[in-house]
Amino acid sequence: MKTKDINIAILRIEGTNCEQESYDAFKRLGAKPEFVHLKQLLHIDCNKDEKRDLSDYQCLMVPGGFSAGDYIRAGAIFAARIKSKLQKNLEDFIKQEYPVLGVCNGFQILIELGLLPGIEDIVSPIPDAC
Repeated sequence: MKTKDINIAILRIEGTNCEQESYDAFKRLGAKPEFVHLKQLLHIDCNKDEKRDLSDYQCLMVPGGFSAGDYIRAGAIFAARIKSKLQKNLEDFIKQEYPVLGVCNGFQILIELGLLPGIEDIVSPIPDAC
């Protein structure tokens, strides 16, 4: 596959940031990045033309920031939203060996989703109290 044929979903929800820098970097490589709100993948609160499917992309980028607020394990909230309806689609995406990139909070989201090999059962379902 040529770089110009690679569609990249840059996933966003409230509180994510650095999407533009990611978009610009992928664009400079010659790929086709697109900002995709999670609601577009979940097919909620958007019209027919705005709906997206993960299967339309060959790369998924989860940016940094403070998704759903500046809280401890805010990535867990974003991950739970993904798991609620996209878990199967995401597993299929990964089985096709498409790259998934998580930066900063995006990396935490990938951990919360259990997508990184070798870390099973490391993340507790409830954070320990300080």
